[in-house]
Amino acid sequence: MEDFWSWQSDIQCETCRVDMISTGIDASKIVGEEDRRMREYIAEEIARKNPEYDPSLETERKEKDAASLHAMCVAEATASRYVPKCPTCGSPKIHKISTASKVASVALVGIFSRKVHKQWHCDNCGSEW
Repeated sequence: MEDFWSWQSDIQCETCRVDMISTGIDASKIVGEEDRRMREYIAEEIARKNPEYDPSLETERKEKDAASLHAMCVAEATASRYVPKCPTCGSPKIHKISTASKVASVALVGIFSRKVHKQWHCDNCGSEW
């Protein structure tokens, strides 16, 4: 098995600033339940037996990891959210035509107002659909 950290001999833990040691495990190929078990094994058999181990820093690291995971989930949810766009110019700068605007248009133009059957207005090109 190839040593995952062999190409990075000067890596330090982001939390405690202690030099990382090689486990000889290529963690990039481990997923799911096996990943969880491997992480626990590394923590129990390697990290916690290190004389420089500090339990409070492990708690801090777990909190940072949880915050990072939350931020990634929020970013992914925001990025994948559907954003409607103008069919004419493709701009996302659109707004829904209000009922008050439709009523005012009918009052000024009459029943032939073009806004009556439209729902959206593009702020970029002025198109309504």
